[in-house]
Amino acid sequence: MWFELAHWAKQREFFAGWERKLIFDIGRYVNYGRVSPKQARHAFRLYSKARELGYSTKEKN
Repeated sequence: MWFELAHWAKQREFFAGWERKLIFDIGRYVNYGRVSPKQARHAFRLYSKARELGYSTKEKN
């Protein structure tokens, strides 16, 4: 989901470059189970903002 969100944000030029990189990095950290509380707060903020901007996860069938 995080990689998809990073791609979505880049295509639409949403968020600053460092924020898009953080979104991508969060995807990597989640895979390793290493997300700090600070990273989690930023991830939640960016995900919430993306939802306001029209982002929705794709359903996997």
